[in-house]
Amino acid sequence: MNYNQQEKTLKQYITRIYGSETKKCIGLLEKNMSKRANLTNQLAFSLRCKKHGLIPKSLEIRPLIKTHKGLKIAYKSSCLFLGEWIQVLNRKKHEVIQKIVTIEEDLRKIISIEDYHKVKDICKKAADYVFEKNKSKPY
Repeated sequence: MNYNQQEKTLKQYITRIYGSETKKCIGLLEKNMSKRANLTNQLAFSLRCKKHGLIPKSLEIRPLIKTHKGLKIAYKSSCLFLGEWIQVLNRKKHEVIQKIVTIEEDLRKIISIEDYHKVKDICKKAADYVFEKNKSKPY
């Protein structure tokens, strides 16, 4: 891959050589890889909550009746919501992974192997950044 003096980024190079549709495809790959990293963090957090018997504030049901039985019912309902949330996250993650696989297959048909590996590295770095940035963020 040879950049000329005016091309400062890989995206500019890709646009010049392969066109703007390929650039959009790469942007979509980067977006979906970042989305997968974010979903992985959310899933890990939710699974830790379930393992330790904790309910995230966003899924917590507050009992209308503040008796022992009312608190117990609210806690069990919150646990059910947490279980459903984990299933939703797993489904979303699976859908995003399928999109990533499809986009990668399309890119391999369009761009050279060398350019594909460079694009994949940049997208992975972006996803790693999102993963690290959101790792300690409570969902």
